[in-house]
Amino acid sequence: MARADIITEAHSILYGSHFGEKPAMRRCAASASVSVSGSVVTFSLLAGEGAKTRAGDVLAAYVPTDKAKCYTFLVISMSTDAVTAYNGWGGAPAISNGSTDLNSAILEQNPAVTLYELHRKAETVFAAHLWPDIFKWNTYTFTPNLATGQYALNAAVRDIVGAYQKIGGVVTPIPYRLERRLHTTLSATGVIGEFQWFDASACYISTREKLDEDDESHDAAVIAIAGLGTAALALGANMPERTLEPSNKDNQAEMQRADPAALLWRDFLTVRGEYARDLGEEYANRVSIEW
Repeated sequence: MARADIITEAHSILYGSHFGEKPAMRRCAASASVSVSGSVVTFSLLAGEGAKTRAGDVLAAYVPTDKAKCYTFLVISMSTDAVTAYNGWGGAPAISNGSTDLNSAILEQNPAVTLYELHRKAETVFAAHLWPDIFKWNTYTFTPNLATGQYALNAAVRDIVGAYQKIGGVVTPIPYRLERRLHTTLSATGVIGEFQWFDASACYISTREKLDEDDESHDAAVIAIAGLGTAALALGANMPERTLEPSNKDNQAEMQRADPAALLWRDFLTVRGEYARDLGEEYANRVSIEW
C-alpha cells in the first residue's frame, strides 16, 4: 500500500533502519480495555511493559496505513501495567471508549515525530510540493457522446495531453478542452473534457493527474521522494525553495551550517527535480490540439 510505504520510508529516514536506532516500543495487552472519561483515557499494556513506562512519557500508536488510528497519549500515571493518559495528545485523533484498536497494538515511546505527524506531513507533500513537477500519466477509453461532446473525468486530472480517434484505420488527433472546478450538478467530479469528435468511434485520451498519497501505483522513486519530503517537513523544514537552489554558492555554504530538516529538504528538491526532468522529456514530446 502506497501510504504505508511512504510513511515507512520517512520513518526510516528519521530514525534509521538498524536495530536500536528506532524509538522504544511498548506493547498493549491482547485486551487493552480502553476506557475514556472526558480527556482522560485508561488502557492496559502487556504484562511487564508498565515497568518501562512512566508519567510524562508520550505513547504513540504505530499505524502506517491509517492516520485516523494514530492515537497519541501523554501518560499521567502508571499502576503496574495500567496507563492513565491524556487522550489525543498533540492534536492526534482521540480514541473512543471501548475501542479495540489498541488490542495488541504497538506504541512508540517518546518518538521525535509521531506517526500521526508523519501522515499529516505526507499529505502536505502531495497537496503542495509534488505537482506540477511530479505527476501521474493516465489514459481513458470511451465511446463518444455525440449529443454533448463531453466526458466526465477523474477529479485528479489537471491536463489533457492528447485525444485521438481511429478514423479509417488512421490514428487522428481531435481538438479538446478541459473544464475544472465545475459545480457538482454539472459534473460529480468537477472535471469535464470537451471534444470535437469525428464520429462515434472509440475515443482514447491521455492525461496528467495530480498524485495522491494513497495511490497504490506509486513507483519506488515516488515513494523515496515523498518519504524525503515527509521527513523534512516533520523535522520542521520551512525554507523557501529559492533559498535552497544548489547553484547559489552562498546558499550552499549556508546549507553546510543548516539543520537536518533543511538538508533533507534540499535533497527532496534535488531528487524531485531529477525525476521531474524524466517526466518532462516525455511530456514535451506530446502533441496537443486544443480549441
